[in-house]
Amino acid sequence: MSGPLLGTFSIEGLRPLGSPAQRSFELVHSTLRAMLDDQHADLFAEPVAARHGNQTDWYANFAGTAQRASDLPESDRSALYAVLDTRLSAIRALAEGLARKKGSDEQRLAEVLQNACAFPDDASVFAVRGQDGALHPVITNWAWTRDQQPLVRGVLAGQALRPAAVLGGAAGTAGVTGAVDTGRIGGTAGADRSAIGGVDTDPTRRSGLSGFSLWLILAGWLLLALLIAAILWLMVAPCGLRPEALGNYCPPPTSNEAAMSDQAQANLEADLAALERRFLLEQSQCTRDGEAQRIETYRAEKEAAEAGAKQLEAEQRAAQEAQTIPDAPGNTAEAATEAEAQELEERVTENKAKQGELAFSLAWNSSDDIDLKVKCPSGKIVSYQTKTRLVCGGKLDIDANSYGKIVERPIENIFFDSPPPGRYDVIVRLHNGRSGQPQDFSLRVKPADGPARVVSGRVSRGQPDWSWSVVIGE
Repeated sequence: MSGPLLGTFSIEGLRPLGSPAQRSFELVHSTLRAMLDDQHADLFAEPVAARHGNQTDWYANFAGTAQRASDLPESDRSALYAVLDTRLSAIRALAEGLARKKGSDEQRLAEVLQNACAFPDDASVFAVRGQDGALHPVITNWAWTRDQQPLVRGVLAGQALRPAAVLGGAAGTAGVTGAVDTGRIGGTAGADRSAIGGVDTDPTRRSGLSGFSLWLILAGWLLLALLIAAILWLMVAPCGLRPEALGNYCPPPTSNEAAMSDQAQANLEADLAALERRFLLEQSQCTRDGEAQRIETYRAEKEAAEAGAKQLEAEQRAAQEAQTIPDAPGNTAEAATEAEAQELEERVTENKAKQGELAFSLAWNSSDDIDLKVKCPSGKIVSYQTKTRLVCGGKLDIDANSYGKIVERPIENIFFDSPPPGRYDVIVRLHNGRSGQPQDFSLRVKPADGPARVVSGRVSRGQPDWSWSVVIGE
């Protein structure tokens, strides 16, 4: 913990990736430092448990001034994310290489690195300006992602705030009471019809039943009503659904009580997170020695692989240099740039210039007419003057910007089907300097059985001729 505090974050709404041991900062940091370098290792901030159990302080691993990446100017932010993407790509490539190995330790380490490259969103990315003056990306909340699943609070909390159910229960109770009162009025009022809307409710006059029979029927209905009430009582046993009129009534929880319940659950989750971090630290301490030994093994394998790659590169470079077309004694030319060589190759392809067993190709960028001539080992010259016949087995097949035919990407080409071995003298001449300016050009020599050599030169009205000699087939 040698750098500045980046921020304090809560784990609420986040889901961890992998086991606590796989999210060990010591494991990720030491592995990347051994197998890549310090810049890749310092990409991940160090988590430290905050005073509150559900929060974590994240620190950079090097000295500097920190700020959120989103607060940077657009140009600095784009450059920072480019560096971030490059380093994450290198770490993912390392993880993929470990995953392809057969050992279980390598595969577990690959999963650790893959999980570490994940983080919730751009708010977790910070920029730290180091002592070198450069901006370096640092990630917090790594190996955590957003938890998209809703939090379930329980059955009672989901059904408690239902005033319609409570009102319905109260209305039902009032309806039962009204029915009983109407029966009582009908039994006692007898002939008083005005109390119930002018309807004759005396069952004795309508059915001819005696008073005892009527009370017996009423008693039966009353028992049935009590039985139904008992069944309903058992069906609505949960406290929150009982109507207030039936007794033992539990009112719906208030907003304060709901907030207290949420806080209690949040505190419980924070305690669990704190225990998880403590377990992670203790477990990483126990396994640190074994991980260090494996890291040393990886480092030795990496150094051996790098040494082998350097040796192979040196051998390939030596083989390529051995195949390079040599200059004739006392004669050298300046090598063309990679862009010039690529441009010349494209023009050879788009003009379908013949290559044969040996080809000389010339390219420039103006309306000037520049001629290409090649002197064979026998002393004969191949040029635009001999383009209708073979000389020394060679011929000019492309002659640009001549006779007033101007092209945008001019090229001249001489090819040999059966080139004799020996010295070839190349002459480049400014035939018509229409632009009036010195003209740079690129010249390519390509044998069929070897790599091409591309050189550059300049001609002008003051120095219209340029020459160079190479040795072929000796």
